[in-house]
Amino acid sequence: MLEDRLQRWLAEQGVEGARRVVAADDRRIVLSKTPPGFAERLIRALETLEADLTDEHIAATMASATNRGRSRVDAWEAAVMERTAEAVARLRLPPALVDEVRYGVESVAALLRSVLWCDGACSGLHEPSPAEEAAFRDAWESLSGEGRRFTRVYGVFEGRPVLAHCPGASIARTLFAQGWRLCTGQDLPRRT
Repeated sequence: MLEDRLQRWLAEQGVEGARRVVAADDRRIVLSKTPPGFAERLIRALETLEADLTDEHIAATMASATNRGRSRVDAWEAAVMERTAEAVARLRLPPALVDEVRYGVESVAALLRSVLWCDGACSGLHEPSPAEEAAFRDAWESLSGEGRRFTRVYGVFEGRPVLAHCPGASIARTLFAQGWRLCTGQDLPRRT
């Protein structure tokens, strides 16, 4: 059976934990490590929280976090998580949702840190250098379309690539844009 052979192959590749086959055809095998329905449930929950995560709300919350001596990206990350926790409690959503959101927000914050490298050394809004803008554009483009930045390729099994996509890649793109705007005070840089 495909599933059994694939699980053995994944273990041989050093992949820890079980993966389930989401789709398989002649061209590829798509896996997920989340349970069925997780992505849909998370996206619906985030749509419910959307009004609490606007630029205005996050900027207001960031102001207090920034005053505690945090870097801009740390302040943005803390503000998103604070607003998420408050909204989850107010809306009586499952508390585990906060941790599910945190994983994605931590990934986006790491991506922001990779393009705003003077983040820890600067205070207030920072006008990014041309190199930081170029790094942002490269990262932004890697989040476009099929979101290859959030695609993991495990290798080739029985002649087909085996891969997994992050279920929240489109949300990550929205958060990445917000983080850029709120940390730099600038619109998204365009390719020149």
